Amino acid sequence: MKIIFLGSTGVHHTLVAANLYLDNMKPKKVTLIDGFDDSAIDFSGFPIYIKDDMHGNQVYTLGVGQDIQLTKKSIEYLVDILGFTADDLIVQPVHIKGERTLFLLNRISATVKFNSHTTFIAEKIINKEYNTIKANVEEFIKFINSNKKKVFNF
Repeated sequence: MKIIFLGSTGVHHTLVAANLYLDNMKPKKVTLIDGFDDSAIDFSGFPIYIKDDMHGNQVYTLGVGQDIQLTKKSIEYLVDILGFTADDLIVQPVHIKGERTLFLLNRISATVKFNSHTTFIAEKIINKEYNTIKANVEEFIKFINSNKKKVFNF
């Protein structure tokens, strides 16, 4: 199965959420996460593979701009049209205050060489919203655990 953490960018709050889910992160050390604030990989348009979880599920992030809910629905409809099921893919939106600012910072860093400035601002936003991201991931883990047989085929 594939798990996609969906947000305005794939290299900020979604990346933190994916690493929290994978238990692969030291508290609030976001700039040490591989790929943090890397607009080049975000603008590829492809889901960003992070790592397999302990059950062998592939974990990804995906930045989609401001239409997070619409994109989530579109992906779910596409999965259905292609004949796949929820057992094949879970899309988990990650919302925080400042997600639009992160999206704009990502755009700026892709066009202008202000990476150190945008990374600094992005880090401040993520650190301020860290507990929100963590709570979102904990809720997602509860959902996964309550659906283990269905999701992980145990």
